[in-house]
Amino acid sequence: MAPFSKKIHVVSFNIPYPPNYGGIIDVYYKLKHLHNAGYSIILHCYEYNREPADELMDICSEVYYYTRHLKPIYFLSFQPFIVKTRKNKQLTENLAKDDYPILLEGLHCTSFLNERILKGRRIFVRAHNIEHKYYQNLFLSEKSVSKLLFYLFESIKLKFHENILNKATKILALSPSDYKHFKSNYNNKASLIFPFHANDKVEIKTGKGEYILFHGNLAVEENSRAILHLLKHVIVYQPYKMIVAGNTPTEEVEREISKLRNVSLEKNTTDERMNELIQNAHINLLYTFQATGMKLKLLNALFMGRFCLVNDLMVKNTGLEKCCEIANSSEEIIFEINTLMSKVFSDDMIQFRKKYLHHYSNQKSVEKLILAIEN
Repeated sequence: MAPFSKKIHVVSFNIPYPPNYGGIIDVYYKLKHLHNAGYSIILHCYEYNREPADELMDICSEVYYYTRHLKPIYFLSFQPFIVKTRKNKQLTENLAKDDYPILLEGLHCTSFLNERILKGRRIFVRAHNIEHKYYQNLFLSEKSVSKLLFYLFESIKLKFHENILNKATKILALSPSDYKHFKSNYNNKASLIFPFHANDKVEIKTGKGEYILFHGNLAVEENSRAILHLLKHVIVYQPYKMIVAGNTPTEEVEREISKLRNVSLEKNTTDERMNELIQNAHINLLYTFQATGMKLKLLNALFMGRFCLVNDLMVKNTGLEKCCEIANSSEEIIFEINTLMSKVFSDDMIQFRKKYLHHYSNQKSVEKLILAIEN
């Protein structure tokens, strides 16, 4: 048998640079740590809402860009829209030029599991979510009729399409709850590999901060809904300074923030500024209406921030509950804020965080990933 070649194809659902949102953070830092481990990476990614990035050549041996064909007719396909729009003949032919293993990022890219020309290849799927549940939650929280219909039908189609994972060599889940789902449904093909992220070590400041921070991509409906809920039902009753930071806030978010004298908005912050905000906050306040996957912003806050105040859905089935303060109702959140603002974040608390987050380190994750690829 020929020695294992440390070369791999990675098919990403989007251009993984800059690594500034959700699953793209996992993709980029996975590439970086595979590269650091000696892998030669052939990256394939879809160009539709981001520009090609020369920075990817620092960690990849080859980078190819493909058009994602967003044709309205594809809404009527039996395949999910997120899958159908990423089918690409040229990409298939490029994958077939050799016999290196293939890593597909997300259910989005799994049409290639059906390609006869790739039959027999070792193909791994990074499951970023249980996608049909994610779209079901989007459906339940949406107000627009057109989006409601899209989310509903996409959820139904994704539930049926997920069966394609039977053809994968392995399924790489990123949260304990997702791992349980894929393990029970796909003949024990699943492995649990926690998300890759920007933090290589815990960098938390002791003492106290002067403000509460809410951060996230404010263009995302889930984040917009969360901050509006907190502003109207929690922060309006608080005297403490609060900063809301993130990309592209909606007009409604900006309007509600302008009503509160103790709340300021920082739009489209750089990575450096966001890290500074997380580190200097006294409380990182994280709230969600969706218990899906593992929240990358939660990991960032735990690696860099002092107190992390979250609701149950933010940490459900993540294993991170012991590192957070948990409150759900508006009254409970208000009580916890008042309690935490008088506390000092101690060195003992930092040492506990370091010990606990060791299991979520990039080094641990890349070791598990390489073990899955090479065995």
